[in-house]
Amino acid sequence: MADRIWTVEGTGANPIVAVAIHNGHSMREELAALCAVSESDRLREEDPYTHRWTQVAATRVVGLRSRFEVDLNRPRDGSVYIGPEDAWGMQVWKERPGAAILARSLAEHDAFYQEMERILRDVVNTSVGSLSLTCTPTTTAALDRTAPRPILRKIPK
Repeated sequence: MADRIWTVEGTGANPIVAVAIHNGHSMREELAALCAVSESDRLREEDPYTHRWTQVAATRVVGLRSRFEVDLNRPRDGSVYIGPEDAWGMQVWKERPGAAILARSLAEHDAFYQEMERILRDVVNTSVGSLSLTCTPTTTAALDRTAPRPILRKIPK
């Protein structure tokens, strides 16, 4: 993976971690060429400017890529949209991305969660008290109760 698809700012010296997973809009060139969703429709389903909300925390994680590349808010096995049933009825691809392209997206998802585990372990190890995780949907589409939900794990000290 050449570039990270997120940024991390802050020290972890505070028990609050703010994450704006769907802030990004860009896509890898190989996926952008295959994407059937218009720029405006993609933007509607993304959450631009949510990075501003992360300023409340000492540690900030901000997504830089479109959720149509890889949805970091979903479990790995549902993080890359394939059919309309994955993306609110939207036809995402002009043609299905090949296995190597999909593998690169899954590698991005894996790397993100490895980094989040590292960040959260640092918070647990440097903070007094306990770690609370809150997941708040920020788009109307995220309120769809049939959509897959992220899996939260307890991070042991």
